[in-house]
Amino acid sequence: MSTTIQFTGCPIPEKRPWSMIALGIAPTRTSFAEGALSRGTNGDVRFGIGSFSRKGYQGPRPVPGHGPHRYLLQMLALRRPVLFKEPPKLDAVLAAIDGNVLAWGQIVGLFER
Repeated sequence: MSTTIQFTGCPIPEKRPWSMIALGIAPTRTSFAEGALSRGTNGDVRFGIGSFSRKGYQGPRPVPGHGPHRYLLQMLALRRPVLFKEPPKLDAVLAAIDGNVLAWGQIVGLFER
């Protein structure tokens, strides 16, 4: 089993970026140290390329005074791990997990400056 994480934080639906794509998280993992996913490398976790051409999570960055931004954390348990030669973009991840999702869950948070 593998896990994929997605963060999105823009209030405009057609412009929602994928801030982070993380693959290969062990199903036995219960937590990460603060900042562990920000560096874009974390040993057992493989990162895809997010909407900002970055690997790893860069934290919430809404425009000051723009109002609350919704941050969505999605986790998908996969039947089989997905492997890529290079860090994948979202479309490649979605194609690879099609028909491979065992379970799915999400958490939604709000943040504004």
